[in-house]
Parts: sequence; structure tokens; C-alpha cells
Amino acid sequence: MRSTFKVLFYLKKNEVEPDGKAPLMGRITVNGSISQFSCKLDVKPSLWDTKSNRASGKSIEAQKINRKLDNIRTQIGKYYQIISNRDSFVSAEKVKNAYLGFGDKYRTLLTVADEFYEQYAKRVGKDRTAGSYEQLLINRSRIADFLKDRYNLSDIPIREIEPSFIEDYYNYLLEERKLASSTLLTAITKLKQIMLIAQRKRYVRVNPFVAFRFKAQTRDRGYLTEEELHRFMTVKLRRYKQRQIRDIFVFCCFTGLAYSDVKKLTFDDIQTSFDGDL
Repeated sequence: MRSTFKVLFYLKKNEVEPDGKAPLMGRITVNGSISQFSCKLDVKPSLWDTKSNRASGKSIEAQKINRKLDNIRTQIGKYYQIISNRDSFVSAEKVKNAYLGFGDKYRTLLTVADEFYEQYAKRVGKDRTAGSYEQLLINRSRIADFLKDRYNLSDIPIREIEPSFIEDYYNYLLEERKLASSTLLTAITKLKQIMLIAQRKRYVRVNPFVAFRFKAQTRDRGYLTEEELHRFMTVKLRRYKQRQIRDIFVFCCFTGLAYSDVKKLTFDDIQTSFDGDL
């Protein structure tokens, strides 16, 4: 008996976003079994042609959407054929999982990251610090938030990550999370580290970071003039805590120590110099 196989797309018009677009979904049908998935595309309802199952018109946006849909349909068709040739039973769920990369031969972005973090945690206190491990977890949280906010996903097959994904992540951190340039660079570097691990383990053939270039953003941090610093040093403050914070800031100004270094100072760091002064 010949199996029936279809891939259709539909718009979730009841979930229109503030920008006027709605999420586009896919539906796989195999021998009566049905499985749905997100196409990770948002489309204006006025642009969607339900009858033809495509974006209408010849605009650049419509052509881009239709190319993406054609690619999705082709990829799903390939996995359907592979499973049909290999297994005696084919279901829509099987085909969807193969396409999304949740089969035994595939890895997802966060699972690859977690494998690396688990090994990293074992080295804390030896050749890695607790602070650096904490930064890894913070950046994992940023990736998870990005997947949820932009794609409504809890994870993504690592082989599906393309240069456009990295550009989207960069813009998300810059525009929505408003990260400073140095923090943004760190976040992007941590994602690149995961992709290099995936490439080394052959989960992906080509690293999508190859063509990515980080666009450094310069910030005007401002500065205090000598007169302003003197006024700051001599102003009378009633509270001890305020005076203490002021003294620490002045100490940083004259020593050039970063806040993160001063924060770690303890009384044990106060030593007697050769001239007898502390």
C-alpha cells in the first residue's frame, strides 16, 4: 500500500504580534498521522494566500518567504524518503523529529552547550574559576531567552544554525537586551565557542561564524575633570557608607584598578611597605 505524504503551511492568525505579523506553522501528514511544527517565520496576514499555501505577490519579502518554504518542503521530503526506505513504519512525528534534528544522530544547541558546561564545572577550583563558570550559565540563559522570544523554541538543532541566526542573536542582544559592547562581545564569543565544539565533534560540517564579523560599538563613557574630582573628594557626606563608597571610587581613580579587582580586596591585602607605611 502506497503511503500518503503531505506538507502544508498555515498562519496562526489568532496570535498576531504587535508588528502585525503572525507565526507561520507547518503540518506534516503521513498516512493519516499529523504532526505540526514552527517554521520560525512571521508573516503579515495580508501577504498570505491560504489557497496556494504560499505568500502572494512578487515582492522581495514574499519571494524570501516562499524560498524558505520550498526549502523546508524539500528537506522534509528527503527525511520522509530516508525513513520510508529504512523503516517499516513511517509516521508524521518520525519525519518531523528527523527534520528538526531530534533523532539519535543529531544534537541541539543547548544540549551541546550543557555537555561542555558539565565538563567545565568539574574543573572549577582547579584551572577554572567559579566566576567564569557563572558567566557561562548567564550566557546560556541569554541563548535560551533568545530562542523563546524570537522563535518560540526551547531549543534548536545545532545543524540548523545559520549565519542569519547569529546576526539575529547579535541584534537581539544589542537592541532588546541593550548589552554594552564588551558584554556583547563576550556573549557572541561564548556562542562561537559552542559552535567550534560542535564542528570539532562533527555535529556540523560548516561553522556559521565563518562569515560573521563583530561590529564593535563605541560608547562615550565621559570623565571627571580635575576640578570635579577635587570637589568629589572634599564634599562633606553625612553617612559613613557614602564616604566609604566615595573613598573606594577615588582609590580606583588614582590606582587605575578596575571595580572587579577592588571588590576582591580584603584586609589581608594591606601590607607594610619598605618605608614602614601601610
